[in-house]
Amino acid sequence: MTACICVGVSIDKFYAFLIFDSPSISLAFCFLRSLTDFIRVTSSQELNIRLNELPAFINEAAPFGSPRDTDCDSILAKLSDKSSSIPKSQKQPAWKPVLHTGKSSIYLSVSECIQAVQCEHEDVKDVWEVYGTITCKAELEGATPDVTLNISHLNEGIVAPLDHLVIHPCVQSADSHIIPKDNKIVRPTPRRVRFIPPSDSFTLCHYTVCSIQELPIFGVYHMKCDQKSAKISVTLQLSDQVKNSFEYAELQLPFFNRGIISIVDSNPSQGSLLVSPDRRILVWNIGQKFPSKSLDASLTANIQFTDTGTNANLSEAECFCTAQNAYCQLYFKINDFTYSGCYIDTKSLQVSPNTKFKLTINREFLSKTYKIWNSYGGVLTTGK
Repeated sequence: MTACICVGVSIDKFYAFLIFDSPSISLAFCFLRSLTDFIRVTSSQELNIRLNELPAFINEAAPFGSPRDTDCDSILAKLSDKSSSIPKSQKQPAWKPVLHTGKSSIYLSVSECIQAVQCEHEDVKDVWEVYGTITCKAELEGATPDVTLNISHLNEGIVAPLDHLVIHPCVQSADSHIIPKDNKIVRPTPRRVRFIPPSDSFTLCHYTVCSIQELPIFGVYHMKCDQKSAKISVTLQLSDQVKNSFEYAELQLPFFNRGIISIVDSNPSQGSLLVSPDRRILVWNIGQKFPSKSLDASLTANIQFTDTGTNANLSEAECFCTAQNAYCQLYFKINDFTYSGCYIDTKSLQVSPNTKFKLTINREFLSKTYKIWNSYGGVLTTGK
């Protein structure tokens, strides 16, 4: 599979155009991310400088139309002629312009996220998506240190297989096959990845998990209101497959197209309820654990509004929230846990040439967009 990349740049009357075929979508994606990092600046003056330097950046990253380096920092290092002493017996990879000196270490992080939209309504189907990234920073001696590891699964969470991997160009080999949707896999198999790490922190791979059939936290939001008041009820049920230990767990209940919140009479089953500084959002700090026996938490509240006009600069979703159309949004993070069970098998990690190194591994599971719509109102959805 190949990917065609086109890049257009306008600098006054100068226009540069680049087109080439990349041997893979993942390589093309990494190249575009590198270009984005290069021109991401804070001032228009700096942007003009970067745009003038863009042809040299592209020539170094993809000479003759073939990408050889997609790490922005390493390309900039080569453009600035940073020196590095390479033994003649070793061939230095294009993405590693400077050799590491000092103590060796490897840092690996698995960050898994979930996006979800749910509503207790027979005409609306709950939808969610679980995906993750594995980042790495390896400071190892030598020009071409070779690292091999297994992306495996612990017996925790749902224990769902990774559907496919989108890998960094430095990966020499990987079990990145796509799992068919109708495959009835009981236990996921480890994915073995071998790579020569760049000098700086990089994303080793992206992955998705499509076979998860249960939400980590199921929520029900009931709200009945008029323009001056609202009566709400929220229930959250934690799945027994989720680690009951949160770095944070917070539910925000925004009220758009209304006045400010003047009075709140609330009764949370745990945690505390606050009003945001602009007095348009209720913030329920749930705490770091759900009750161990029931694994649920609830909130009821009566709210009074003072009419001072609607919010300014509302998004499309926020403009939709009129009358009883409303949602609440859940924010949470769990350390040392992934919902799919994904983790790095430390026993499988090998480095060549053999050397002593400090290993640090981090895992986390967190929400991105996690909305619960009011069951008594409309739901903003897109048809398929």
